[in-house]
Amino acid sequence: MAYQVTAYKVLIASPGDVAAERKTIPEVIGSWNATHSEDYGVILMPVMWETHSTPGMGERPQAILNKQLVATCDLLVGAFWTRIGTHTGVAESGTVEEIEEMMKAGKPVMLYFSSAPVILDSVDSDQYKKLTEFKRKCQVEGLVDKYDSISDLREKLFRHLTNVVRSLHGEPSFTTTNIDEDLRATQSVKEQLRDIVTRAEVDWSTERDSQPLSGDNAKYILAGLISDLVDMRSAANGVLETELLSKIDFQISQLKKLKEHRFYLDGGKSYGAFWESGDKIFNTLRTLVGEVQYRYFSEKQESSTSVMDEGKVRILKLLADIEESRKDEIEDTEISQSTKLSLTVTRYHLRMLEEQGYIYVSYVIGEPPMYSIDQAGRDYLIKNKLIQL
Repeated sequence: MAYQVTAYKVLIASPGDVAAERKTIPEVIGSWNATHSEDYGVILMPVMWETHSTPGMGERPQAILNKQLVATCDLLVGAFWTRIGTHTGVAESGTVEEIEEMMKAGKPVMLYFSSAPVILDSVDSDQYKKLTEFKRKCQVEGLVDKYDSISDLREKLFRHLTNVVRSLHGEPSFTTTNIDEDLRATQSVKEQLRDIVTRAEVDWSTERDSQPLSGDNAKYILAGLISDLVDMRSAANGVLETELLSKIDFQISQLKKLKEHRFYLDGGKSYGAFWESGDKIFNTLRTLVGEVQYRYFSEKQESSTSVMDEGKVRILKLLADIEESRKDEIEDTEISQSTKLSLTVTRYHLRMLEEQGYIYVSYVIGEPPMYSIDQAGRDYLIKNKLIQL
């Protein structure tokens, strides 16, 4: 269903030694949109020079980028590791110039510095010294944080984006319930797992269908998938059920075994077995994405004590009031606004209430679902003296 949003452009700035971060940051922004966009009425649009700049003449390259990208963006996310970049003639590097331009304009700047291990021989001492000086300067001028892994960056950036959106756009028009954060965290992990599997499967299928003479490129794809799944797995602790985490762990172990697969001169049997095994793993991973469901820790309490969650009670009482006012049905966005519950939580409660037979839902093609209270819902409210006869 269509809904109105305010779009904010997020400039992704970094030197050339953080390729993994430049891939991760847009993914985190995508996960944030999938989880929060509809509730906040905001969509974040990642902007990178690789995808958003166009050729230009007559000025310094960085000055052209400043006009095309920096001036049009609303906030900046920057990542650094061991390098600061190449001097632009105005600033220490293009990344630094972009940060300074954003700060001059009073726009939010979020900077992250990696503390991941590095081979010392690969570090340019002059670059690292300049980076250290720049980091020291930034620590008193903006939001600066460090991360020790890609999964750590994912977790911190996702949380910080919410804080920045609140400062730019204001608080959402809903109150948080005891399951709100659990729902959001689960949805974020599900989006991350889906993105990881989909991207790797496209690479795998393309390589397989090209009928390569060796499996070297395929094993490189598997190595990247293993790394991404391990990062996702660490972020999923405490979010996904233990049984599902164990299934993901098993598939990671299967991928590691497949990565070490050996090919023999056996008429193509070992070669065929390699691709067949990989296809099976990808099929299983796609199934696991579908198994990621919201954990609702109060369901057992509800079933044992017949005490319904406060959010569901709010919805039932609203639907009862709607019925009393002789308006039969209402859509989920109106329910969300009236109960002050987020759309994420509202839709979860509505799905549960429908499954339990407390509400009735009418579906018309091309229209949003419409909700009304059912007899079981009325009986619950009356039995528990939540409404008067």
